[in-house]
Amino acid sequence: MPPVPLPSVEDALLQAKDAISKGSRCIGFFGLPGSGRTTVAQKAIQGEYSLSLRLSVPRDDDGAVAAIVSLAAQLPEAANSIVKNTSRTYLERLADLMALVPKEAALFFDEPQLSGEDGFIETIFAVRARQFASHVLKHDFKLKVFTASRPEPTHELLGAYLVEVKREASPQVVAQLAGLDDPQTADFVSRNARVLSQRSPIEIRLAAWLASRGVADPHLRNTDFRLRDLIKLAARRVSSGAKTMLARLALVRDPTVSAWLDWAASGVKPDDRSLVEQVFLFGDDASSLRLHESIAELSRVERWLSQPKSAEAHRELADQYRTRFSSGLTAQRLGAALQAEIEVVHHRTIAGDAQVLNDTLYFAEQYDALGRAFGQRGERLMKRGAGGAVSHLRSAIACYERALENDPRDWYAAHYLAFNHDVLGGDVVQIEEQYRRALNLRPTFVWGRSRWIRFLVTCGRYNEAMAAFEAALEVCASDNPLFFRELHLDVARQFLQAGGYRQAQLVLERVPEGVRAQLDRFEPLCRYAKWQEEPDLNQLVFPPSRPMSARDTPAFLQPGESCETFVPARLAAIEGNIFRFRVKLPTGEYGWRDETKARLRALGLGPYMPLRVGAFIEFLKVKGAKERASMHPFADPFWDLEVRYPPPDRFADA
Repeated sequence: MPPVPLPSVEDALLQAKDAISKGSRCIGFFGLPGSGRTTVAQKAIQGEYSLSLRLSVPRDDDGAVAAIVSLAAQLPEAANSIVKNTSRTYLERLADLMALVPKEAALFFDEPQLSGEDGFIETIFAVRARQFASHVLKHDFKLKVFTASRPEPTHELLGAYLVEVKREASPQVVAQLAGLDDPQTADFVSRNARVLSQRSPIEIRLAAWLASRGVADPHLRNTDFRLRDLIKLAARRVSSGAKTMLARLALVRDPTVSAWLDWAASGVKPDDRSLVEQVFLFGDDASSLRLHESIAELSRVERWLSQPKSAEAHRELADQYRTRFSSGLTAQRLGAALQAEIEVVHHRTIAGDAQVLNDTLYFAEQYDALGRAFGQRGERLMKRGAGGAVSHLRSAIACYERALENDPRDWYAAHYLAFNHDVLGGDVVQIEEQYRRALNLRPTFVWGRSRWIRFLVTCGRYNEAMAAFEAALEVCASDNPLFFRELHLDVARQFLQAGGYRQAQLVLERVPEGVRAQLDRFEPLCRYAKWQEEPDLNQLVFPPSRPMSARDTPAFLQPGESCETFVPARLAAIEGNIFRFRVKLPTGEYGWRDETKARLRALGLGPYMPLRVGAFIEFLKVKGAKERASMHPFADPFWDLEVRYPPPDRFADA
C-alpha cells in the first residue's frame, strides 16, 4: 500500500519546524498508539546533520545491551573496541561512546524510558534502560527528537518542546486505508466516517476488514474502536497459520519486519501471508513494514506459539543472525556484525541454550539475563517437582558469578547469586555474606531486603529478622502498594510458614489501613495468623478457611431458618467411645463438649465417620427443629496464598 499522508502528522511536523526555527533543540512528540508520532519524529531529523542517530531500547532483559550496541554501530569504527572492552562497566562504556558523537549530530529516540522507581523493585534491566535513555538525551546534540505516549515531568527537565500528534484522517484517507472493494465495507465506512477519522491507520484497516466479513454492531461498537479489542476480534477470525506468522514476527527485535517475512511465513499458506501483510502490518512501503506492539503482546498473552515452538523459533532466529554475523565480518561491516552477535546471544538465551554460558559475553547484563532465564526455569521445575531444577539453578549461579567477574558492582547478580544459593540450601555462612554484599551494593532494592529477611526467618533467627525488617522500613519506605506486597506480605508469609504468628502479626500491623484493601493476600495472611494463634490460647474451633468476618454466622444455616444456638467446635481428642470437642459457647466463652459415636450419628455425622482429631464441626439448633451437626471440609491453610518453592527445612541445622 503506498504511503498515506495523515493531516495530523503534517501539522505536528509544521509545529516542530516552527519551534526549531525559534531555537528549540529538543522536541518531544506524544500521542496515542498509531497517531504517527514515530513517523513525524523521523521526518523532523531529516536535514543537514553530520550524523543522525536513531535509537530505541527493546523491551527485553538485554534491551539496554542491544541499544548500546546499536549506538556503537552508528559511530566510527573505534566504537566497536569500546563495546568489547569488558574491563569497563556498562555505564563507563556508554560514556566512552557518547564522547565519539559529533556535536553536529541529530538524535531520534523512539519511546525512551525516562521514569521509574529507581531502587524500589526494578530489575537491573529496567534501571539500565532508563540510564541509557537519560545519558543519551542529556548529551548536547544539535537537535534531538523523541516520542512518548504522554507528557511526563522528566520531559520538562530535558527542556523539551512538546508537540501532540493527534489521530485524525480526512474522508479520502479513510476510504484509501479501508479499501472499498465491496458494498458492505463501503456502507460501514460511510456510516462510521466520523469515528474512523479519529482512528489510526491500522485501526481503520482492521475495522474495515472485519466489516467486510460481516462483523458489525453490536460486536464492533461504532463508538469504541479500541486497537486491542479490534486485534482480538480480528485474531478470532484468521487461521492458525496467520497467527503463527504474526507470533513468529513478534519474536523479532528489528524495528521493521520486512526482511523476516519469508522466515516467519515458512509453512504458512500464501493467502494467510498476504492477509498478514495487507491487514496486520503497517509502514510506508514494503521495505519498512512494522508489527504493532499490541499484536505482539496479544500473541504472547494468548500463546499463539506453544513454548516448544517458541523456543524452536528463537533457535532459528539465532541461526539466522549467526549467518548475518559471519557475513558482516567478511564484508568488514563490523558494527552490523556486532549487532547480529548480540541478537544471537539474545535468542539463544530465551531458547534456553545452556551452551551460551561457554561463550564470551561482552556485558555483565547479558550474564544477568542468562542467569534469570536459568533461574526462572529452575523455579518452575522445582514447583512442579520435576527433574532438572537443581542443574538449572546451578547454571544460574554460574551466570551470576560470571557477571560479577565482569562487573563487581553488579548488585543484581550479587543478590541473585545469594538467592539461588539460598534456594538450594547451601552454606549458610556463605549465603549470608552474599546477601550482605548485595545489600551494600544496593540498599534500596526491596526484593533484596525481603529475601534477606526471609532467609533469616528460615534459619530461625527471628530477632535478627525483625531487626532487618525495621531496617528495611527505614531505607526503602514507600507508599506504593507494591512495596507492602513485596516486603510486608512476603515476610509475614515466611514467618507463618515457620509458625511465627506473633512476628507475622507485628509485620502485618505495619501495613497502613488505607492500603490493605489493595493487597489480595493481606486478609488471608491475617486469617492464618489468627488461626495459628488460637491453639496457644486453646481457642481453635474454626477451620483456617473460615474468614474472621464470617465466624459469627453459621456456615450451614439454610435460607429461611432462624438460628437458636450455634456452637463451632474442633475435635480435640478421642478417648474410647468419647469424642472431646473444644467449643465456643453462645456466651462467647470457650468450653468442652463430650459426645458419643451414636449421638454424633444421630446429629447427622454418620457419613463422615470415623472422625479424626482436628476435624471442625458446627453444632446448630434452629427454631422448630432438633439440633444437627455438620462438618467443614478439609481446608489447606495456605490454599489461597502463593506457594513458596524452596523447601522450608533446607536450613534445619542452621
